[in-house]
Amino acid sequence: MKTIALLIFALFIGSTTHAGDFRISCGTQRESLSIWSEGEKVYLAMANSEGFAELPVYTGPVTANNISYIKEGFTDLKELNGNIMVSWDKSMCKQDPATPMLMTCNGPGQLLVPKTSAEFQTFTLSTALGNQKTLDYDYNTLNINWGVDTGGLHYLLTFSFGRDFCRAK
Repeated sequence: MKTIALLIFALFIGSTTHAGDFRISCGTQRESLSIWSEGEKVYLAMANSEGFAELPVYTGPVTANNISYIKEGFTDLKELNGNIMVSWDKSMCKQDPATPMLMTCNGPGQLLVPKTSAEFQTFTLSTALGNQKTLDYDYNTLNINWGVDTGGLHYLLTFSFGRDFCRAK
């Protein structure tokens, strides 16, 4: 049933034309993510067929000192399961016209989906371009960074996609 809901959500994200200024979308077989502007709002929508089991609650080196923070993140963010939609006022966001995959929103956003019993706040959304160049390959990425606050802690959720799985306009 989750897979069917994800498929419907992904098809909606991938096929709907939004009458806005910009759109960034990425997708794989398991997850999809879109950022778009429409009217006076900027939206972030995410769907994952694995649900919360795939929510990236931490990015960076894992040490003995931060294991408790990572475990707390799994507990604090468990209600952000499956489909997520957030919005910001467009006045808080900007996009680089020369590099359309780069954008940022700074200021209070509103969690639209899911409806939760926990109180979540969000103040940041940004994208970052990356590259891993080795002797064997050259791999370009797009990272979508979403900041979520709950229970007095801040979590930076980073969704990383190969740039071949993304498009922007």
